[in-house]
Amino acid sequence: MNRRDFLGLTVSSAFLRGRFAFELEPRVLRVGLLLPTAASPSTRDVSAGASLALSESERAGQLFGQSIQLNTHPSGSSVNAAVIIGGTTAHDCLALSRVAEDKGIVFFNVGATADLLRRAECSRHMFHIAASDAMIAAAIAAIVSPSRIPVTIELWQSALDRYGGSQLNDRYRARFGRAMTSSAWAGWVAVKIAWETSLRAGSTDPAALLTYLGNERTQFDGHKGTPLSFRAWDHQLRQPLYAVAGGKVIAELPDVGKGGEQREQLDRFGDPPGNCVMAAAQRDNG
Repeated sequence: MNRRDFLGLTVSSAFLRGRFAFELEPRVLRVGLLLPTAASPSTRDVSAGASLALSESERAGQLFGQSIQLNTHPSGSSVNAAVIIGGTTAHDCLALSRVAEDKGIVFFNVGATADLLRRAECSRHMFHIAASDAMIAAAIAAIVSPSRIPVTIELWQSALDRYGGSQLNDRYRARFGRAMTSSAWAGWVAVKIAWETSLRAGSTDPAALLTYLGNERTQFDGHKGTPLSFRAWDHQLRQPLYAVAGGKVIAELPDVGKGGEQREQLDRFGDPPGNCVMAAAQRDNG
């Protein structure tokens, strides 16, 4: 082999190594956690739940050639992410929804219950982890024997043990030294859904994520005993809720463990089908 051939082989090998390394470089899903700067128990718990899901996702990332980054910003900061998580008030949600629409990205509402966000102000970019006021009212109405002790409707409760609930509660308590709350579960499941959506879609592109989330066949596991999915008409997460009194779960609403069509049971809690998403899409395009 002459010197010219040797140099050509060396250059070609270097090019191939560089190309191969580039192709193996993992996709990065960037998630922004946008919460108010003022500390509160709910924002603290959302952040903790998101952190737990991040660590669990990172461990699995190497198997799939993908990584996830969770960036924390105060509300109103510039966003460089495919997914943003936040919303403790309706005002915050409206602002973050506009950001998501402007940038063409996904927004998960983890705290705001206002029905307005699922009706006149809904958006095809906004998905609701938090239960709506209509869902909460339906759950309260469904309690057969309300206790004289004040009852709250929760997304999660630290005594849940079925369907992997005890393991999730144990992991959270071991890491943070306190019980997992509804806010913590919302932060955890929002990151989990973002991560699983990206893996299943095979992309970190927001448009691909939106398409996958909007598919009626898309389902997720939140350790609640039934597949969780987003309604097409208002992007509300279908999920069981828990009536809690005196620190104990007194009812699961609806009780999907009793059989029947689970999705139909879950859709009885909250708004019926409407033209919300269609109106939002028209507004986006107009």
